[in-house]
Amino acid sequence: RGGGDRLAQVMVARVEALGGRVRLRAPAAEIRVEGGVATGVRLESGEMVGADLVIGAIHPRSVLGLLPAGSVRPAYRDRVESARPGSLHMGVYLEVEGDLSPLAGRNLYRYHTWDVDGVEQLDDAEVPFWFLTAPGARGEGRGVVLGLFPTSASRWERWEGEERGRRPGGAPQRPPEYEEEKERMLQGFLRRLGAEFPE
Repeated sequence: RGGGDRLAQVMVARVEALGGRVRLRAPAAEIRVEGGVATGVRLESGEMVGADLVIGAIHPRSVLGLLPAGSVRPAYRDRVESARPGSLHMGVYLEVEGDLSPLAGRNLYRYHTWDVDGVEQLDDAEVPFWFLTAPGARGEGRGVVLGLFPTSASRWERWEGEERGRRPGGAPQRPPEYEEEKERMLQGFLRRLGAEFPE
C-alpha cells in the first residue's frame, strides 16, 4: 500500500525520531512576535507553544492573518494580498495491476488544451490535461499510480470551512455533496484515462 497517508506516516516518524512531536487538532490562533522575531504560536485553546523558529507552511495570506499588525512591511503585505491564487489540482492514487515499467522513472503529461484558465468552465468529463507517475514501478505486478488533474476554486468554495466531524486519524469529514463532487471529478478523469489507455 502507499499513497498520501503512508507518506504522512513516514514524515511523522522522522519528526519524532529527531525529537519532535506532531500534534493534530491544535489550530493556531496567532504567531507571537517580539522585537520583530517570531517567538512562538498561541493555539486556539489558549496554550502558548514557544519556538526558536516558526515556519508557516500554509498559504501566505493565512500566515498574514496570524501575524500581529505591523509585523511585516506594508509592501510585502500588499504583494501577498493582491497575488492571484494559483491553479488547483486534484490528486488520485490508483492501485493497478499490470506492467508499469513504461512509467518507471518517468512523468507522463497529456494536454488536450492549452487553455489553463478555461478549466473554470469545464464539466466533469472535460479534464483538459493530466499528469501520471508511478513511483517505485518495477514491471509486472501490482503498483501505485499517482494522477493529478486540474480543478477550479469555484467548484469547492461552497464547502469552505465546512466539516461534519472527523474521520479516524483526524481527517475532516465533509458533507455528502462534497464527496459526490469529488467522485464526479474522479470519474471524469478515469474516463479520459481509459480512453487513452484502454488496456
